[in-house]
Order: sequence, then C-alpha cells, then structure tokens
Amino acid sequence: MYQWHRYSHSLTLRPRLHSPTTMDFRAFFLLVLAIVPASSTQTCTNQNACLVSCEGCTGITMVHDPINCHRFYYCKDDQLLTDSPFECPNGQEFNPQTHMCQPDLDGEGCRPLCASEPGECHYTCQPGDTLIASVYDCGTYYICDAEGNFGLPKTCPPEKPFFDGKKCQTDEILCCHCHGYCFPGDEGRLVADPTDCRRYYVCLNEGVPVYSGTCDKGEHFDAISRQCSTEAPCRTMCRNVIGANGCIENFTCLEKGRFAKCPSVCFPEYYDCLEFGDTYAPAVLCPYNNYLFDPEKLSCVNEDYCNKN
Repeated sequence: MYQWHRYSHSLTLRPRLHSPTTMDFRAFFLLVLAIVPASSTQTCTNQNACLVSCEGCTGITMVHDPINCHRFYYCKDDQLLTDSPFECPNGQEFNPQTHMCQPDLDGEGCRPLCASEPGECHYTCQPGDTLIASVYDCGTYYICDAEGNFGLPKTCPPEKPFFDGKKCQTDEILCCHCHGYCFPGDEGRLVADPTDCRRYYVCLNEGVPVYSGTCDKGEHFDAISRQCSTEAPCRTMCRNVIGANGCIENFTCLEKGRFAKCPSVCFPEYYDCLEFGDTYAPAVLCPYNNYLFDPEKLSCVNEDYCNKN
C-alpha cells in the first residue's frame, strides 16, 4: 500500500540505538560501498529540497540531507539503503549538484537546503516567533503574543502580497502556505501533502516534515483515516501551487482553457483544460522542437518570440 521514500520497505518509529550490531552493519556497508563506488552518471529527479528522496536515481547514488549540509544518504536506484545519514569527511560539505562531498573552498560554510524554505515557515507560535503563516493562504499571517497565542488573521498589502515566514514580499515561490506540517500530537502519524492527493508525510516531531511517501497507483491518501485507499477521492487542499522551480507540477483544471505550467517563464509544456475535474491534468508538449509556451500569449510560439525567459 505504501511506497516509502526514506526506507526500502517500511518505517519503524522508535529511537535509534547504536548497538554493536548496528555499528558492525554500517562498517560492513561502508566496506561494500568502497568496493562498489557511487555511479559517475548520477541522475536524480527529486525537485523538493526538503525531502530525503531517491526519486529517479540510478545505481549507487549519494543524496543530500535536507537539514544538515555535511551529511548525505546512500541510494540504490530509487531506494534508500539505510535509514540514517552519513557524515562527509572533516572540512567537507555535501554538494547536491555533484552528489559528492567536497572541500569548503570559499571558507564561508554551507547552508542546509531546507533551512529557509520551508524551514522558516511556522504555523504554530514557537519561542522567538513574532509572526506565523497561514496553512492555506499565502497572503495571510498571524501575530504571536508573549504567551504563544495568536489572534485574528492579518493580510499582506497588494504591493507585497506573499508572506514568506518573516515578512510580506513579492515572490510567490517563497510562499509559506501549503507545506506539509506536523502539529503537536501528530508524532508517529501520517499527514497529507496539501499539494498532492497521492502523497503523504511521516511525522517524527512537530514542524515541517522531511520524509514522505507515495500511495500505490490508483490510490489516494485519506486525510481522515491517515492511510492510502482506492476508495478515497482526490482532495487537493492547495491547488496549482507554484513550486520552488517556478512551475506547477500538479495542475487542477478550475476552468477551461490553456494554462502555463511555469507562469513566469517560457516553457515547452503547458496544461490544456477541456473540462473541470479534481484529478491532475497531464502536461502537453508544444508541437515543434523550437516552440515554447508563452505565459502571456497563452499559446506556443517560436522561442525567439517568447516574451519571458
């Protein structure tokens, strides 16, 4: 029923004990990896910097730890080989582009990929927080008081309509809304991905989760029973959200017409909505190799005439 991104088969929610057996296994595992080196042509397709994922990886591959830029995980194709990360050698940091540890050449130190988005997005008042985000509305925020409570919602002004966890600003990609979130009491449970009715997150503690899973084909995640089901309808809480790459990966047709997959740039694919529906529309490719979909003209044009790039 479940396809885990963190483990090859299942998730066991219990404290990790560094027993001799565990240490012997890790030593043996490292010895095996020394004999079978990581692939020199590593291709992973995970676009969410805040997830531990082997999606699209081939061969033995190293992938980043979202919350620690000096650590990494090992993948074998699209499955994680261990449930705990490995450390880069002293003085080195993990490069998610090359999938390798490398020296800190500039001496400025690295920053975890998930340190700012959605790491600075809070939906509950925590120590030090003065503002928190709305779960479902990027233009709304709340003010925390000294007791950790918050009052009525506030709205960002039209000239700076998007709240990024700290302030209202103009870049929609930095929005805080619609991230998965584990509220108090969710520890050890599954919560829905608000942008994809087929996905869920694993809650280990309060805050933005980094471990996710995907339901089997034909199943959707039921937020009430907290499990995948063939009988659960596709209910997307946050529709047509622009991701960190500037594109909408899961598009729901709310009206008929053609719509840009990447609203701020010219892109080869677009969405063609012929009818309304709760399921996700497939992306359509422009008919010619040198044509891109213009988000202003809402049509495919020669790349030389596209207004946004």
